[in-house]
Amino acid sequence: MPTKDTDIPVLTVRMEEGGYKETGLRCYASGQGRIQLEWLEDRVVKVSANEAIKPGRTKYTCTAPSKTEEGVFYWFSFLWMKPEADGRWYRE
Repeated sequence: MPTKDTDIPVLTVRMEEGGYKETGLRCYASGQGRIQLEWLEDRVVKVSANEAIKPGRTKYTCTAPSKTEEGVFYWFSFLWMKPEADGRWYRE
C-alpha cells in the first residue's frame, strides 16, 4: 500500500509465502539504484527511495531469487507518477 508523500514515496508490501528467498529481497528505484528496505513484521516490508523522486515516472522494482531454481527471480514493480511543482503533468 503506497503512502501519499510526494517527495520520497513509501511502499508497504505484504509478501505472500512462495518459492523465493526472503533474505535475497532487493529493491531498486528508477535512476537511484538499490533502495532502502525495512522489515516491519513477518513478511511485511517497507520500501522507500534514497532521495526525492523527480517529476514524471519512477518505478520501484523488487526482486528475490528462487529457493529452488538457480538464476530464476521473482519480481514486483510499482509505478509512481509525480506532477511538476506547479501541479502540471510533465510532457513526454
